[in-house]
Parts: sequence; C-alpha cells; structure tokens
Amino acid sequence: MNLPLPFQIDILDCMIKGILIGVIASAPMGPVGILCVQRTLNKGRWYGLVTGIGAAASDIIYALITGLGMSFVMDFINNAQNKFYLQILGSSLLLLFGVFCFKSDPMKNAHKSSNKKGTLWQNALTAFFVTLGFFSWQPMLSLPSSYPTIHSK
Repeated sequence: MNLPLPFQIDILDCMIKGILIGVIASAPMGPVGILCVQRTLNKGRWYGLVTGIGAAASDIIYALITGLGMSFVMDFINNAQNKFYLQILGSSLLLLFGVFCFKSDPMKNAHKSSNKKGTLWQNALTAFFVTLGFFSWQPMLSLPSSYPTIHSK
C-alpha cells in the first residue's frame, strides 16, 4: 500500500520532534542535575544513582507538602493585607539576593571537590538536603514578587 508522500513526511516530522522533545526532557537540568552528573563522572555510576535517588526523595516531600497544603496557601495569599506584606517581603528578599550576588566573588568561594568518595548513604543524604535546601528558599523569593503580575486584572 503506497501512502502519499506528504503523509509520510508528517509522520517522520512527528517522530523527529518526539525524539527531540524526549532528549531535551531527559537532560538533567539545574544544580541538582549537575550534581548528579558531577558525582557520576567523579565517583562512579552508583554514586550518581544514589545522588539522584536522594534528590528524588526530597522532591517527593515537596510534592506532598504542595498537594496537602495548597488550599491553605491560596487562602493566605488571596487575603489583601497578606498579599501586600508578601509582595514587600518577596521584593526585599529578591533585592537583597541581587545585591549579594552582585557583590560576591564566585571564584573566591570555589573549591575543588575532594578525592574521597564517601559512602553511598552520605551521597544520597547530601543530595537530599541540597535539594531540600535549594527549593525551600526559591519560592519565597519568586512567588510574592511575581504574584501581582500573574494575577492582575
């Protein structure tokens, strides 16, 4: 059975786009993904795997907190007086973070990673706490200052 040429090109186009999207989505992005890649290259596959497992465990905790506490947070944010204070606090924290980043010297604090591999548990726990700590302050900075632009009437 011969199919018309444009139909075959559409299928091939969809396959190429699907493969491209899959590769892009599976690429580790962000500081935790870079930590996983770094530990895999420096320490081996198992260390990279347990680093990813530790980060995933932290993400599960955040997903549970988000799912269970979303109605409370939305009620708190939608209150007009709370919204004003959240905007001031978020904007102030964002400004302070920007000033800190502008004044800091990133090469001064850079250090080489140690040659010690540590145990698999240590690697999983450090990834867990790095992920837990990284995402705990990020919404505090971005949500209150961006809320008025997203939900403005």
